[in-house]
Amino acid sequence: METSREFREHFPSIHESAYFATCSLGAYSIGLEEAIGQMLAEMREPALAWGAFERGVSALRRSVGSFLGTDADRVAIVPNATIGAYQVATSIDWRKRPKIVTCAAEFPSITRIWRAQAVRGAITSVIPDDTSIEMLTANYLASIDQYTGLVSIPACGYLYGQRFPVREIAEAAHRAGSQVFVDAFQLVGAEPMAPITAVADHMVFGFSKYLLGLPGAAVLYSADPEPEGPAPVLTGWMGAPDPFGRDAALLTYSDTARRYETGTPAIPAVYAAISGLRLLERIPATAIRDHIRTLTEAAASSLYGAGYQVCSPRSPHQRGPMIAVRHPNAHALAEALQQQRIVTSPRADTVRFAFHYYNTSDDIDRLAAALQD
Repeated sequence: METSREFREHFPSIHESAYFATCSLGAYSIGLEEAIGQMLAEMREPALAWGAFERGVSALRRSVGSFLGTDADRVAIVPNATIGAYQVATSIDWRKRPKIVTCAAEFPSITRIWRAQAVRGAITSVIPDDTSIEMLTANYLASIDQYTGLVSIPACGYLYGQRFPVREIAEAAHRAGSQVFVDAFQLVGAEPMAPITAVADHMVFGFSKYLLGLPGAAVLYSADPEPEGPAPVLTGWMGAPDPFGRDAALLTYSDTARRYETGTPAIPAVYAAISGLRLLERIPATAIRDHIRTLTEAAASSLYGAGYQVCSPRSPHQRGPMIAVRHPNAHALAEALQQQRIVTSPRADTVRFAFHYYNTSDDIDRLAAALQD
């Protein structure tokens, strides 16, 4: 297994920086450059490169299945997590169970998809996120009832980095007869996913953050694709059982999670996603989680000590791979840190410090020194 410092050597872009912006975009790697180079080399060959592109999409499904510890039939490649959520929303009949339970910690794209289902009869109940994880969980459990058709849970809040108790909420949802949707974008690649795939009916994530790829391709995981159930409204050639067969013009759907696919995803993002997964295969997910937890604890101590208003949970077991601080001029703080080659990700009145396996204790030392200035 590679150490963190050895793993860091794959990322030349961060050798002179402390890179804490993985919650927005993973660091550039040599493997990503090689993957894009491979794609361009295939396009230069006299043979049509499209066959290589199609094989790449199939390879990505298999790689994701292996990464999640499941099979490729439960994996759909979609353009982004928003489209994944839309595919789920339009595949549910809201007439008998119209209620969607979600929370304000959801990424806005996901919440917008749920609210937009009002035209199909759905009613969205949004739990505030300005409370403790314990209170958030209690509010989720209190909101789930016999009218709930979908419970939507962010595995990790995008703004404050709170780690949601997905299993506890999901089990309550299932007892009530509801489906469970999990947005794992801010967690996948930073810790094992098995506890989530064990309880989620649907899960979405992209490759551009902790999976070290690019925007343009994402995953919709479906625990049990239902060929006889309601079909997604948005479809395309990749969702058909045989896109170019005799029945290609008919509205038929694959009996796997591919039924949720539409058209061709961004091919550079597909190549980049495969390269990112190959990098992460070198390190056990538990080792990545434990390393990140050590770093976030040290960063939190530095930020508390410097007098910043830390809005992430104090408990390391309730935090994801991110520490967030509230600041009256978050973008100015981020720019000041950038001048010292400390890269962060500001959002609204919050500056986020996100960690991966390529971060080291040297990054924390650099941050602590900058906070003292």
